[in-house]
Order: sequence, then structure tokens, then C-alpha cells
Amino acid sequence: MKTIIRDKMKPIWVEKGDTISLKCDDGYEEITVLKGDVGKAMLLDEAVIFSVEPGDFENAKDGIGGAFLVSGEA
Repeated sequence: MKTIIRDKMKPIWVEKGDTISLKCDDGYEEITVLKGDVGKAMLLDEAVIFSVEPGDFENAKDGIGGAFLVSGEA
């Protein structure tokens, strides 16, 4: 994975049972592609967008992704 952008964000507290969604917006409509339970409590305070490279995920040639991070500085 190669970082495209990583930055601080307003801290968000999530609890076990809260959900996270992957959405796509092409300018005409927003589609929820994937939704799941975050699984544990965390204080998220950074966000990153990254490019996927061959070998990062099984059977994936290319892609882009995003993640919320706990930096421990919030």
C-alpha cells in the first residue's frame, strides 16, 4: 500500500456494535457497497487514503482504499 494522503481529523468515538460503511458517489448517486460492525471501541483521530498495490490483497490487481486510524494523540 502506498499512502496518498494522511491527516488528522476531528476525533470520533466508536463503540462495539457501531457500524462502518464503504460508499461510492459518482456524482449522480451514492451507493453503499459494504457495511459492517467495527467490533470494538476506539477513538479514531486520523484518516488515510491509500493506493492498493499487487500483493496487498489476494487476487487484487489494483485499487484504492481508506482507513480510520487511532494515533493515540487525541
